[in-house]
Amino acid sequence: MGSLSLIVLVAWWMLTGIQIQFGNATKNMFNRIFGNKGATYVRIEFKGMSLLFVNCHFSAHQEKVSERRKDYLKLSAIISKRFPVGIPPPPQSPSATSDDAGIIDQFDCMFWLGDLNYRVNGTRRIVDALISRKDQDIMLGNDQLSLEMKKGHVLSGFHEAAPISFPPTFKFDVFKTKRLQAKRKQVDILENNEEGVKTPINVYDTSIKSRIPSWTDRILYASRKDGRVTCSKYDSEMGAMESDHKPVFALFDVAI
Repeated sequence: MGSLSLIVLVAWWMLTGIQIQFGNATKNMFNRIFGNKGATYVRIEFKGMSLLFVNCHFSAHQEKVSERRKDYLKLSAIISKRFPVGIPPPPQSPSATSDDAGIIDQFDCMFWLGDLNYRVNGTRRIVDALISRKDQDIMLGNDQLSLEMKKGHVLSGFHEAAPISFPPTFKFDVFKTKRLQAKRKQVDILENNEEGVKTPINVYDTSIKSRIPSWTDRILYASRKDGRVTCSKYDSEMGAMESDHKPVFALFDVAI
């Protein structure tokens, strides 16, 4: 991935009552050479309600949990400084005592998404076996992001869009996946199967690094008012073949 983008589509009837502000955090803002890591974010005001959307790409590699924590805290501070509005958190609120105190109380609703790069703790052999058995509960119990959130280190007050029911979205061998998919289609042609491939064929990393399959790509939300945000769909498109990641999407309803 060479860049980050965040697209906001607004219905025509909302144009007269909406305010939109953009911002970004580059590698220089994160105080180190960061490659393609960083974030872009949008603040929207509509009918007295404030919403924040953040798309980010954090530090890679299995062992870099503390680096990802620093990325999040730095980005939270940048956003808080960019949009210094909202009510201060009560002294005993979770956000007042967590590492990222304050940002959760600056907006009515927040949506945080992107390649957060958190991995599943374990070995490749064990995780492969769990995937083959479709036993995701153990993998999710060792998901670094979930563990960090439980400790209050990152994204305090946020919730996963919905319980994860799709396979790990990283890292796939694009070449071998496409090659197997082409062979499968050829068999369908020879057998006159007009429906084509019913189930996508995907191959996790076969390189010497043999990266552990993980849910690096996530969508989370937070709301100052309980029940204001509901998620009706949270899934991944496992049929996408152009990247070593699978795209993740979510559909939310937000009460204005």
